[in-house]
Amino acid sequence: MATLNLNTEKIDKLYIGGQLICGGNNGYVKGDIIPPGGIKEVYQTNEEKTEIWNKQLENNTIRSLVVDDEFNIYTAGDNRILNKFDKNGHKIWEYRGLVGDVKGISVDSAKNVYVVCGLTVTKINKDGREVWKLNNFSQSLSSVNVDKNDNVFISGNDKTLRKLNKDGQEIWKYTGQTDIKNIKFDNDDIYISEYNTIKKINKDGQEVWKYKLSYGGVESVDVDSEHIYYCNNDKLVVKMNKDGQEIWKTRSFDYDNNAVIISENGHLFILNRRALYEYDEIGRRVKSYLDNSSIAVFTMDNKQNIYVALSDNTVRKIGGKEEFLGYEILKDKGDK
Repeated sequence: MATLNLNTEKIDKLYIGGQLICGGNNGYVKGDIIPPGGIKEVYQTNEEKTEIWNKQLENNTIRSLVVDDEFNIYTAGDNRILNKFDKNGHKIWEYRGLVGDVKGISVDSAKNVYVVCGLTVTKINKDGREVWKLNNFSQSLSSVNVDKNDNVFISGNDKTLRKLNKDGQEIWKYTGQTDIKNIKFDNDDIYISEYNTIKKINKDGQEVWKYKLSYGGVESVDVDSEHIYYCNNDKLVVKMNKDGQEIWKTRSFDYDNNAVIISENGHLFILNRRALYEYDEIGRRVKSYLDNSSIAVFTMDNKQNIYVALSDNTVRKIGGKEEFLGYEILKDKGDK
């Protein structure tokens, strides 16, 4: 970003330290020049979500879709090609070395990408080049996720959760009773699901507790700092606390639900074959998206934008329109 001269630039609103003001503060006065890197643009996002863009992909049903903290989007599907797009849907690169059916994608803090396909997990760097590939597994892999420390967790049909370091070396493994999927994190704790059970595993690979469903099998799980959310294969969605006590549950009467994601504002997004639904904190359905569409997978970013892949081979971004408010000064005058 270029330097900002408070004497010549027209600023409708100026944020300093997160506070809206009308002029200089933090040591700055009219006429000062703020160095590059000392300010950032501030936007307000409209809560009403509409389609921002859509991208047509040729002959490729998407099986996995994720977005990183810089709003880059990663997709992979039946053509076994990993694509990286920028926040506007423009392709940055593609990687064609995937082997087997794609089951999951995850991205670490350095924007390295991990993909599980068949019996293989592959690491690709931020520029789309292969770093390493592991294919010494006896049964198909089903899930991959990367924690805040860039440890890589993979699971599959051998009933095993494995923790790997960034070089692909195994740190520990946990073996359950059935196939393991749905790897989620809350600080250092790991939450996984088996057929009809949700388990909490500590950072050393030891089981802390487990919650067994009274009926149905687990389809999808997500967690926040206080709660666990899951949907089963009997049209049920449940919010419970970390002790396994139900707070609310709701049932859809059309199709089975197959994915849940909790957003940063506390609203729960639930996907089934008919549409994507939004529920508030107390379990009331407040909105639906893409009614009567065939959505394969979806994900969300930290600004609550929604990304969906449909069976018509399109990827769509849905979110609120951003309005420019002004600037935030990140450092006091004289700070380096």
